[in-house]
Amino acid sequence: MNYQGYKEEDFAQDSFFCHWVRHPDEETNLFWQHWLEENPSQKPVVRKARGMVLALNIRENELDARKIQRIWHGVERNMDDHSKAIRLPERGTITARWMKIAAVLIGFVIIAGLAYVLNIDRQEDTEIIAIRYIEKSTSKGQKSSFKLPDGSKVKLNANSKLRFPEVFSENERRINLIGEAFFEVTKDSLRPFVITSGDIRTTVLGTSFNVRAYPKEEKIKVAVESGKVAVEDGKLDVVKASRNTTVLLPKEMAVYSKGQGTIKKKNFLEMAQFGWKNGIIYFKNADIHEILEILENWYGVSFVVEERLNEAKDYTAIYHNKSLETVLYGLSFVFDFEYTIDNKVVTLK
Repeated sequence: MNYQGYKEEDFAQDSFFCHWVRHPDEETNLFWQHWLEENPSQKPVVRKARGMVLALNIRENELDARKIQRIWHGVERNMDDHSKAIRLPERGTITARWMKIAAVLIGFVIIAGLAYVLNIDRQEDTEIIAIRYIEKSTSKGQKSSFKLPDGSKVKLNANSKLRFPEVFSENERRINLIGEAFFEVTKDSLRPFVITSGDIRTTVLGTSFNVRAYPKEEKIKVAVESGKVAVEDGKLDVVKASRNTTVLLPKEMAVYSKGQGTIKKKNFLEMAQFGWKNGIIYFKNADIHEILEILENWYGVSFVVEERLNEAKDYTAIYHNKSLETVLYGLSFVFDFEYTIDNKVVTLK
């Protein structure tokens, strides 16, 4: 079906369109992404239709017998309450004046009943649209791979946490990241994919990229593998009434300094930014403190340093799926230390 000439209500009644809105998957996402690329003028119509489907979804079959009975009881209750306040005149004295009063009272009762009904609807809708969040986390020495509600793929690095809604909204796909993750985002031109990580916000439509935002590290890094990414810093430009934005293309990286509140664009070595997801530890001119912090996260261990190590030296090396002992053996020659491993505690001396 080509959907040419469809209006909001036509889309909202189409079963294939409704399935995409309620249960998006790879097939439906691909179809509608391609269709919207060929029909860009229809984006506002499709956006409104999505909203209609989501709204209609929570109101299907809502006027069941039980609800109708509840509404009627509410009206009766309002009538009883207000009838007690009416003082009936003596027989034979009903006049036009009393008829007017009765009409006003009846109108008041109807309005009260409607208010009661609307209040029920509001309460039910509030319960239905309450947002539920899912949290995925990893401890030190652990990595995790999973999919988001829109089909986007995530690989979460060690000691990291990702929080996202059970169902994304009709306008955007917003998540929160602490730590490091690699994303392969499903394209959806109607709903940008937004990642909040510390002081920065990363926005994409469909691409693959890496975000590193550990709380203890002074810098936040966003590196793009494919597609286009917009990175906004946390500092509001008062003159422009907006935040400073840096646009990244493949092989480009944004480095945000927490202390200065600035973003710098750089090129990067893929292995240094993406290697972790393929089991690669990459050190480049790293000092001993950087090295030990990386190894703690990677292997899930803690270090006890009994003697001061040489902080003036730096180290460059690549390890691919190597054991902790293999890495420590190489480091021990460079930094001149001995080591012991006792379960999850490594002592350097």
